[in-house]
Amino acid sequence: MRKLLSKSFAALSTGTSSLTSFGSFQAQRRPLGRTGLECSIMGIGGFHLGTIADQAEVNNMVAKAIDHGINIFDNAWEFHKSLSEEKLGIGIKGKRNNVIVMSAVSTHTDRETANAHAGGAT
Repeated sequence: MRKLLSKSFAALSTGTSSLTSFGSFQAQRRPLGRTGLECSIMGIGGFHLGTIADQAEVNNMVAKAIDHGINIFDNAWEFHKSLSEEKLGIGIKGKRNNVIVMSAVSTHTDRETANAHAGGAT
């Protein structure tokens, strides 16, 4: 199983896989604390999304992940000057109710800037 996942996600991250390369794979889900949400036991990190020039390729990767049960995406506004988050946002358009997005706030900046990027959360 580990080998299959490794090969499949390597292909997914380069945009070269087709849905058939995953076969019938579906990510397992677990409860997310007491939120009532279920999250996949694996997620997609967003750092690399900011390096992909073609938005259609990003959309394809996100759609394939969701189709195979992966519903957790991890990103941060400081990845490629927010480009990774912007590309993920476009990629999940129309699918937002099906995914959980985690976004880190940098600790390498002052509190006021970090707070602004977090939407005013304290």
